[in-house]
This record gives sequence, structure tokens and C-alpha cells, in this order.
Amino acid sequence: MKIVTEKEARKSILEETGKHNDSDFGKSKHTSDKSFQKISRKSSLLQLLLDLKDLFLMLKDYCTGKYREVPFWIIVSIAGVLIYVINPFDLIADVIPIIGLIDDVIVLLLCLALVKLDLAKYRKWKNRKL
Repeated sequence: MKIVTEKEARKSILEETGKHNDSDFGKSKHTSDKSFQKISRKSSLLQLLLDLKDLFLMLKDYCTGKYREVPFWIIVSIAGVLIYVINPFDLIADVIPIIGLIDDVIVLLLCLALVKLDLAKYRKWKNRKL
């Protein structure tokens, strides 16, 4: 192994960085930002799906009597949202492509925001039970 002086190390570093210009770093940053955004979007969608799954599991466990540590109005809210999403009579008809599903998604997101703390408690209970 060759021992390098500090002066030689600095010179080598400056030579190597001199081979790259600011646009190289800008391209690299832009690429990494786009990759992070894609990963972030995928993880957000995955989290939403996990939240919905746990939401319906919580409703099921409440109805079967396994989990009763949630206020009744939360259960009514979840059931109401489920009925709203399944029901074909919405504020915006589901037969209209894309736009027809927007109101369903908004209602689901509002419900998840409403029951966020109770859903976290349910997950802790579920994990302790396993």
C-alpha cells in the first residue's frame, strides 16, 4: 500500500473533480430526484392499500366482537364509507371514466384521516395478539 501525503491527496482529488462539470452533477441530482419521486409515489400507494386493508379488518374484528376498543361512531363512519363506495348512486356517477371514481377516493381518504389514530391503536392490538 502506497502512503500518500496530504498534498498529493488534495492534488488527486482536485484533478478528479476537474474532470466533471456542474452539468454532470445537475443531471445526477435530477435523475436521483425523479427516482425518489417514483419510489415515494409507489410507497404512498402501497401504504394507502395497507391502510384500507387494515380499515376493513378492524371493521370485521369489531363486528365479530374480537376488537371493541374503538368508538362506535368510528365504526359507523367506516360502514358508511363502505356503503358509499359500493353504492352506484354517488355525487358523481361511477360510469363516468376517472371522474366518477374521484368522489369515492376522496371519501376513502377523508375516512382514513378521520380514523388514523384508532387505526394505529388497532394495529398495535393486532401485533400484540400475534
